[in-house]
Amino acid sequence: MKDQIKWVLNTMPKSDDRQLPIMSLSNVAKARFFHSTFPQYSVTPLDRLDGMAQYLGLAGLCVKNESFRFGLNAFKVLGGSFAMAKYIAKEMGRDVSEMTYDYLTSEAFRKEFGQATFFTATDGNHGRGVAALIDACARYYETTGRRISFEYAMIDGVNDTPEHAKLLAKHARRVCAHVNLIPLNHVEERAFRPSTPEHLKAFIRILEQAGVNVTVRRKLGSDVDASCGQLRKKVADHRA
Repeated sequence: MKDQIKWVLNTMPKSDDRQLPIMSLSNVAKARFFHSTFPQYSVTPLDRLDGMAQYLGLAGLCVKNESFRFGLNAFKVLGGSFAMAKYIAKEMGRDVSEMTYDYLTSEAFRKEFGQATFFTATDGNHGRGVAALIDACARYYETTGRRISFEYAMIDGVNDTPEHAKLLAKHARRVCAHVNLIPLNHVEERAFRPSTPEHLKAFIRILEQAGVNVTVRRKLGSDVDASCGQLRKKVADHRA
C-alpha cells in the first residue's frame, strides 16, 4: 500500500456507564461457558483475507464469519439464551455458571423451577432502516424519474406471507418500483428453504393486484449445487 496507515491514540475520558460491568472478563467467561454447553455450539470461524492483508502491509488479516456463529443461522440467540439463563439463575438464587444446557433441559430442572414462557423484542434499527431506505428511493425517483428495482429473496415461512406481500406492494407502489422475486437457493447446512410454488404464486398475485410490476428470477445451477451460496459451501468443505 502506498499510503501509510494513520492512527490516533484514544484520549476519550473513561465512561461512567453503569452497564459496562456486564462486559467484564468474568461475565464474558460465564457467557462463553454457558454457550459451550449447547450441543449446537461451535467456535466462530475466521476467514482469511490474504489479498487485503497484502494491500495493507500486514502479515495476516482475518474476519469473523458470522454466518457460522454458534452453528446456527442467527447470532442473536447468544444474547437471548444467556439472558434467560441469568434470569433463571437469579430466580433460583444460584449462579449462572450452574445453568448448563443439560441441566436446563433436564426433568430435575423442570420439577425444581417449574414452567416459564420467555419472549424477546428489540427496538433495533430494522424498521427505521427500511423506512429511511424507502424515503431515499422516493427522493431518487422524484429527482431522476428512473425506475427502481427491489430484489426480494423468498424464504419459506419467513417473509412470504400475504402480509409481507401487501407491505412490499405498499413500498413498491410509493416509488413505482419493479419487484424481482428470488426464490432462496437452499444451502445444505442452513435451515432456510425457498418458498413453495403455492406461496410464490399467492405472493405474485397480491403484488399484481396492487398494480406492482413483478418478475421471478429463473433458478440456474441449483441441481449441481452451483447457485449463489451453494458453491461457496462446497469449496469450503473441500478446503477443510
